[in-house]
Amino acid sequence: MPHGCDKGLSLRSKITLYATSITFTILAVASVTISILSSFRFLPVVTVVQFPLIAGIVLIALLSGLLMWVVIGRVLSPLQTVIDLIGSVYSKTGDERLLPDTFDGDLGRLSCAFNKMVGEFDLQQQNLVLMQTEMQQQKAFAEGMLNKAAVPIFVLDADHRIIVWNSAMESLSGFKAEELIGTNRQWLPFYADERPVLADLVLTADGEHLEELYGNFRMSQHVLGGLQSEGWLENVGGERRYLLFDAAPVYDANDVKLGVIETLLDITERKLVEAELTKSREELQSKHDELNELFGQVENGKQEWEDTMDSLAEMVLMCDQFGVINRCNRAVTSFTGIPYNMIINSDCMELLVRAGLEVTGYDGTSGQLECEGGRRHFELLSNELKQAGSDNIRGVVVTIHETTELFKMNEKLQKAYAELQQGQTQIFQQEKMASIGQLAAGVAHEINNPMGFISSNLSTMGKYMEKISAFETAMIEAVQDKGDTETVATLGELRKKMKIDFILDDIKNLLDESRDGAERVRRIVQDLKSFSHVDEAECKPVSVNECLDATLNMLRNEIKYIADVEQEYNPDLPMLLCFPQQINQVFMNILVNAAHAIEGHGVIAIKTLLEADDIVVRISDTGKGVAPENLTRIFEPFFTTKEVGKGTGLGLSISYDIIKKHGGDIHVESEAGVGTTFIIRLPLNHVFESDQTIS
Repeated sequence: MPHGCDKGLSLRSKITLYATSITFTILAVASVTISILSSFRFLPVVTVVQFPLIAGIVLIALLSGLLMWVVIGRVLSPLQTVIDLIGSVYSKTGDERLLPDTFDGDLGRLSCAFNKMVGEFDLQQQNLVLMQTEMQQQKAFAEGMLNKAAVPIFVLDADHRIIVWNSAMESLSGFKAEELIGTNRQWLPFYADERPVLADLVLTADGEHLEELYGNFRMSQHVLGGLQSEGWLENVGGERRYLLFDAAPVYDANDVKLGVIETLLDITERKLVEAELTKSREELQSKHDELNELFGQVENGKQEWEDTMDSLAEMVLMCDQFGVINRCNRAVTSFTGIPYNMIINSDCMELLVRAGLEVTGYDGTSGQLECEGGRRHFELLSNELKQAGSDNIRGVVVTIHETTELFKMNEKLQKAYAELQQGQTQIFQQEKMASIGQLAAGVAHEINNPMGFISSNLSTMGKYMEKISAFETAMIEAVQDKGDTETVATLGELRKKMKIDFILDDIKNLLDESRDGAERVRRIVQDLKSFSHVDEAECKPVSVNECLDATLNMLRNEIKYIADVEQEYNPDLPMLLCFPQQINQVFMNILVNAAHAIEGHGVIAIKTLLEADDIVVRISDTGKGVAPENLTRIFEPFFTTKEVGKGTGLGLSISYDIIKKHGGDIHVESEAGVGTTFIIRLPLNHVFESDQTIS
């Protein structure tokens, strides 16, 4: 039985003692009654029987006590067993603590309830052990997390003792955890003399000394009852530091304050930077004042410059590199009739259109404008605006001055010059094509003569080899007929050793291949002559399909590594009356452009068909296509999307001119990233003028 549970006599003893006491009490009362009665008239009788009666009563009481001891013992024996087992339950383990399940009645129910209580107690004990283990783990996790935190942290309990001093705190303060944990020396790393730290004041809620010790403090914005303070400390870890302290109380579930956790943040570098920034700000303010004075001077100069610009009759617009107007002079607002604030930040070209000016011939640096149906003319000049000593383009200055009178005076001269320039271009192209024709004719002539000899000699050599083979066979047969087996064997061995059979067969193959090569050279020469049409400078009927084939042969090496050519010709096309040399030039320009537009390996598809009285040629490619904004300019002279030095922008312009002078039409369909298709339409019934020439 556990210490403190011994309560004296057993239940059996107590009941027996109580019953015996009651019996003796009754007998005592009876004795007293007899004694009282003896004082009356019955005294003689009572005296006679008094002592035997008392002796009998005593004997009966003793027998009654004994009987009660035995009977109560039999009755209370199971109950006593239960009481004894319950009293010794704490000294036993397992099933030894359980009451027997043989009792009936109230004891049986008591045993069942007690055994159930023991089971529940065991379960609660297990849960308690698990909870204690989990609490220990959580405590270890919390302590480990605090200890490994990058922020310096220490924790005080309710008695102001240090219970946590993490590794970051060790690094900051220079004091190890084992030196301080369990002590009240939390002030030591920060102050020369003992004094409360912020966590101490939070723990005691001592507002009286708070302002005295921490003039620069504030209540925490995140934790009720928390405090924050910051300031310079002269010697923390051997250095002068600016620290931010944040102390927050920790409560249990009943809002009882268990301790305080205080975190420190070293913001020394930030404060030093702030000091530098403050110094720089003061310097900047000084510079700002100087700049304000300078800006005043600049503003005066700017006003003088604007007054000068406004006095000019020419329109002047200052734009950024994208053509957006930043400034303009008074002449612009006077001509357009648009207020200055509505002109600023608008597109320069759009403004000119809104003012009724039509831009013609603008090449990026200069151009012409006209309005009122061509009755007034202006010249537009744009100059890049660069900063002095730099090549960086800041914007563009656009000047517009009226050239109506000058235009009228020079209109004919401009027209004549344009015609002369166009004539020079045409002559250049004619000379170029003539040079190509002469070169082709020369090459054809120089190749034709030796190729004639080569073809003739190859043919003759083939006949000679046939005769040599026949002679060799006849000679061997003649030796065999004479029966000279030794000579036949010698000749056979020699024939085998020298591989005569292989040589004769290989010579035949070599001659056949050489004749095929000579024929191919002859066809190439013919294609050169057909393409150049040196002997066909006049207008004559030709096959468009043959012109396309001749052009493809000329471009074979330029196309074969870039694209597969798909040809879909109408074999029933009628002959076209044209200048073949010029038509070939159109086909060449378009096919070369198609090859240049293909990235990687693609397809060039050529299709010819007859629509009414027109021959239609469609040339498609799977190249990168033409941007929509460039489609309307693709036939303009000198317009090209190729890199500088890789295109003149004249090929398609000349092709357009040739097709137009043949009475036809050429247009383009394109989709960026998909490809481009040129559609050429040539009429069969076009009548050329007798003196017409085509460049």
